[in-house]
Amino acid sequence: MALTTYGVNDSLTAKVWARDLNYEVTKGLEIAPLIGTGPNSIIQQKTELKSGGDRVTVGLRMQLRGAGVSEGAVLQGNEEALTTYSDNLIINELVHAVRSKGEDSIDQQRVLFNLRDEGKMAMADWWAERLSISFFMQVCGYTGTSFTYRGVVYNADSRYTGLNAALAPTSLRTSYPSAGVNTDALVNASTTSTFNFDTIVRAKEKAMTANPKIRPIMIQGQPKYVMYIHPYQLVDLQLQISLRRVNRKWKHQAHNRHTEKLFRHFTFHTTSNRVFFCYLP
Repeated sequence: MALTTYGVNDSLTAKVWARDLNYEVTKGLEIAPLIGTGPNSIIQQKTELKSGGDRVTVGLRMQLRGAGVSEGAVLQGNEEALTTYSDNLIINELVHAVRSKGEDSIDQQRVLFNLRDEGKMAMADWWAERLSISFFMQVCGYTGTSFTYRGVVYNADSRYTGLNAALAPTSLRTSYPSAGVNTDALVNASTTSTFNFDTIVRAKEKAMTANPKIRPIMIQGQPKYVMYIHPYQLVDLQLQISLRRVNRKWKHQAHNRHTEKLFRHFTFHTTSNRVFFCYLP
């Protein structure tokens, strides 16, 4: 009598393991709260390619700018053409693996932890970290050739940018803390250009007045912009608040009262004690 069996390393078992791994990756993502399919999700999850293809094209229609016609004027010949733009996302493969001997091997016998389970968790951590890095590479427009992450220098090739090239931001999409300090090199060399509330206010102003406007998302029925900051930047903000509380004369300055009120309306969240984000009122 033939008996059908499926071993630990059977390909069908690997498929179930892969789905479980994808679930673990999603749980560990720092950017998981931003991902969704609705219009209020900062990261739009596109599912159009499940049926095939390797590229998603997103269209953008600009607002009409024509003056229109009034009484007695001829409409024909004064129509306005639609202005449209497009962006596209290309998908490709990025794979990694952990290899270990089977559960019945002497290698497994020598350690108390399960090699297969540890390999799965290591892969989940790796994928979650890589997706987060790719997200920040894209939204920050990082176009350098290398970057340092947790003390290790990496080549900033497409494997770290979501397999799509990052585009450097224009001057209309950047805000710096001090006048005249308007490059990353100048900021790094400066001892006084620290992150401050003015930088936040200017960034929000640029978002609101941009053409086309950068649309906020709705949080509990209120329009909000989301800001991600490094722990160093959070400390800079906290030190400003501490200084204002110690130096009482600042309370008589309208600008500082505004920034204190602004800070009280921030809701800070932590992601693995490495990155903080808050909703801007």
